[in-house]
Amino acid sequence: MVYNGDYVKGWFHSYSGGKTATAKEGLDAKGENPPYLRSVALPDNQYVPKDLKNWEATFPLTDVKEALEYLGVRVGEIESVKISEKGPSGRATRLVFRGSSGEKEVSAAQFRLAIGPVRLRSTLLDDIRIEGGNLIAKGSGFGHGVGLSQWDTYMLAKEGESAEDIVRRFFQGIEIKRIW
Repeated sequence: MVYNGDYVKGWFHSYSGGKTATAKEGLDAKGENPPYLRSVALPDNQYVPKDLKNWEATFPLTDVKEALEYLGVRVGEIESVKISEKGPSGRATRLVFRGSSGEKEVSAAQFRLAIGPVRLRSTLLDDIRIEGGNLIAKGSGFGHGVGLSQWDTYMLAKEGESAEDIVRRFFQGIEIKRIW
């Protein structure tokens, strides 16, 4: 895949949750978003496993504190968390943690990696809160959401779309070139 003669960064993830993310949104990428990537809405996916379509995860506050400290953030004893910013696909891009020694904002994508990207499956969050000594998150999708969604690709292929059309759905304005 090339865009204006240059190879593209062919990011992919497990499941979009119904809408893909830009690189800035899903990966906290610096600089301009690549022009071939944008948020793409997809039809409801009947093939995706239920635990990826809608999930809930619980994290002891000791794990959350450790993840925040890994990111260089200290707020004391954690009291609350909220989404302070969302991107074009509705994914959380910034989270605010309030604790006994203050309040700090962090990148949602970086927090997801620090707490464990398999445990916090996505930043496409419906709810995030502190309750009973735990952080509880509810959401949809699995992965950063950027580029090609594997479960959505499976659905589109089952519905008869060609491989080339599927790739062009996720990567806008690209050209598929044979290099051998």
